[in-house]
Order: sequence, then structure tokens, then C-alpha cells
Amino acid sequence: MSTARAVVLALHGLGHDEATARAMFEPALSPGMVMETLAGRFESPTGAGGGRLWFQVDFADGRPAAGPRLDQEAASRAAIIERAIAIRRRIGDTPLILLGFGQGGVVALTALIERPELFTACGIASGRLLEPAIKALPIVPRHCGKPVFWAHGRNDPIIGHELAQQGQAALGRYAMTITAFDHDGGHELPDAVIASLRMWLSDRVASEGS
Repeated sequence: MSTARAVVLALHGLGHDEATARAMFEPALSPGMVMETLAGRFESPTGAGGGRLWFQVDFADGRPAAGPRLDQEAASRAAIIERAIAIRRRIGDTPLILLGFGQGGVVALTALIERPELFTACGIASGRLLEPAIKALPIVPRHCGKPVFWAHGRNDPIIGHELAQQGQAALGRYAMTITAFDHDGGHELPDAVIASLRMWLSDRVASEGS
């Protein structure tokens, strides 16, 4: 049984790595929360700045275009779920919270939808809901009330704010409990989001322990 108050599994964005995820999300953790990270399964294409990715996607005008590699997304999602199962075996009923930025947020949501029983909650920033990846996943009772924190910049030049709004609306059919945090920034995780996420994480852990 884990002695941690909670375990957080953090997923980096496109072209980033595990160190980036740790540096980005660790300030949101309260004492007693333990962070684990996972690297994207695939290398960024040459010229894309290095780092890792969860699935390949073409960009048009600086934004993701249609036709993401759904086979790669499925493989990445399977790896996240495999890691979560291993963590869950180790920690028992201790809260396990999935966090993701950008493309890490995309696969965090699909993993949550596929296996909601593994995760206590999910928090994402600057992500989107990849509808083609979840259309075959059934709605189950464990989706109901599952807490989701969704932060997004109104001026995000990569994943537009309208995609966040569309994704949150689509999550409505799963009856999850969504906490939306819109900010005036872009594709980033500003201090205000970190402060709000820290409070949200603490509340999720407290509610699990009550």
C-alpha cells in the first residue's frame, strides 16, 4: 500500500519529454503527492525540434490538421493504461490522477474514457478531445461524475480555444464533472492555472479521503 497521499501520472506535450512534464506540473502538487512521468512512444520528426510525441499529426497554419495517426494514439493510450495498471497494483486505493499538457492532454482524455476505473481524476491544459479515437468506446457508469480539470488559453495559436469548448461539450455525454479554467494566454501553463490546478488536486485528494 502506498504511503503517498496521491500519485500523479504526468504526460508531456508534443516535442517535449518527461523532464518537461515534471517541471511543468510539479509546482501544482501539494506535500505528500508523488509524481510519475511517462515518455511519448514516438520520436518527433526531423526538423520538429526533437523530443517525443504520442502520435504524429500534420500541422496547417501552425495548428493540428485533420488525419492524426490514430494507430499511434491507440498504442500510446495502451502504454498509458498499462502504466496506470502497474501503479494501481502498487498503490491500491490511493488516488491516481492523470495530468497532461497539449498532446499529452489529448491522450490523457482518451485513456480516461477507455478505463475510467483506473483514474481518480484527470487534469489537462491546452488539449483537445480526439473524437475519432473515442467513438468506439462505450459510455459506462464509472464515467459519471469523474472529475476533469480543463485549462485553456483564449489565445492558443496551436489548439484553438474553440476546440476546448467543443471538447468540453462533447464530454457532456459522459456526465463527467468538468472544471473549466480559461485564461488570456496561449499554448502554455501560466501561474494562475498552476494555482487553480493545485487547489483542484488538493480538493480531489481530500474528497477521496473523506
